[in-house]
Amino acid sequence: MTPNIYLLEAEDFTSPNFILRDPVITPIGGRSTSSSFELFSSSSNAISGESTSSSFKSQFGFLYFDQAAVTVVTPPPPSVVSGGSVPSSGSKATFSGKGYPKATVLLLKDAQIVSTVLADENANFRIEVGGLTSADYVFSLYAKDYTGKASRLVLFPLKIGLNTVTDVANVVIPPTISKDKKEVERGETIDFFGQSIPNSRIFINIEGPEREFSVQTNSDKDGKYQYTLDTLSLDFGSYKAYSQVSFGDTVSLSSPVDFIIGTKTVLEKTQACPLVGDLNDDCSVNLVDFSILIYWFNKPNVPSKVDLNDDKKADLVDFSIMAYYWTG
Repeated sequence: MTPNIYLLEAEDFTSPNFILRDPVITPIGGRSTSSSFELFSSSSNAISGESTSSSFKSQFGFLYFDQAAVTVVTPPPPSVVSGGSVPSSGSKATFSGKGYPKATVLLLKDAQIVSTVLADENANFRIEVGGLTSADYVFSLYAKDYTGKASRLVLFPLKIGLNTVTDVANVVIPPTISKDKKEVERGETIDFFGQSIPNSRIFINIEGPEREFSVQTNSDKDGKYQYTLDTLSLDFGSYKAYSQVSFGDTVSLSSPVDFIIGTKTVLEKTQACPLVGDLNDDCSVNLVDFSILIYWFNKPNVPSKVDLNDDKKADLVDFSIMAYYWTG
């Protein structure tokens, strides 16, 4: 009997720097070979994320940069002024999208803050940076919620041309997520809360030792949301939670928070030191760590602590990982 063979294809993923054609995650890991190639596949996962133990680290799903609509316009050449000189103000880039109502949104250029704005009451924001020369840049955005917590960093590696206007639209700032307990006694409740786009559906994704699932709630007119999780049906062990919002065709994920279901309850008082991206060991993943990574970008002999995915180099993948664990 001839077995049925099914082919699963996916759409191309692109950025200003690469194109990944027809990516596929297989239902189970494996290895395929022929005389001319060798293919290693990975196990699929219900939702993207990272699993670790003392002996391995597994990253599920495709690493990606955040979605946005990028338009590049070359204005007509400026008129020659008296004396024959041509005025030049350089290129500029604009970033617009959704954050949180009346929240501070910060724009970074190569790890340096270059502009801040306040989003309006509907969470809309627009930031412009000018005087740019023709070069490659790593722009990034993040916002601070009503508690002062920073969102995950949103990365945009852009190649800016000479005397051009680059417009990055439909940016969605990721939600924030916090919790009221570091450890919760099994059978008690744990509260998750944060801020996102107002009047939106918020999914809270939970990853545990035995299963993964999602719950949902709604943000209010101020973008604030809250969900109380009953732990009675959950197993003992370590868990990870992150929130998710959709706007148009864009899905945006928060940085993760960790909690434990055990035999006692410990309230959340101080933030635990992040395990990934804290390059200077100050229990934060922020501009200092971003600057260290910028320094080692595409340089040889990268320190192992800076090489976040253990591939012996510091590149855009490491920036993507750092952005995922951003604390601000």
